[in-house]
This record gives sequence, C-alpha cells and structure tokens, in this order.
Amino acid sequence: MKLATPQELHEELKKSVINFVFLKKDRKEEREAFGTLNMDFIPEKNRATNLKENSFFDIQKQQWRSMKKNAQFYIKKTILS
Repeated sequence: MKLATPQELHEELKKSVINFVFLKKDRKEEREAFGTLNMDFIPEKNRATNLKENSFFDIQKQQWRSMKKNAQFYIKKTILS
C-alpha cells in the first residue's frame, strides 16, 4: 500500500478505478473503497456535474461518497484504467 496525498488520490481517481483505504471521521476505523472520478466508469444516471472537493463515486455501492479533507489515504492498486 502506498500512502498518498489528497491531490495524488484525486489525480488517480480521475484516471481510473482505484482500490484505496482511508480513515473514517472518527479516525479509528479504516474504510476500504473502490472508487473513481472517471465518468467512463460511472453509470450515466449517476454522473454528477457539481462535485464536492473530496467526493468520489463508490463502484460497489453505486453512490457518491465523500471523505474528510485531511484524511489519510492509502492506494492499494488500480483496478481499471
């Protein structure tokens, strides 16, 4: 796993589907996600135009999610690109 800055994670999410881990708001619980910002991987009905800064589309839940701005992110691997 590679520790990533929010900017690095954002850039990776724009390119592909990423398997990553972040600490939830309580900073005690880790959450694993399979997410993207690449509209090619997001169903048309779920595509958004006005995104929050720390949003991503959760591929498994088929919903938009957000993370704390100062969360720690660990990129596990690229799933689709």
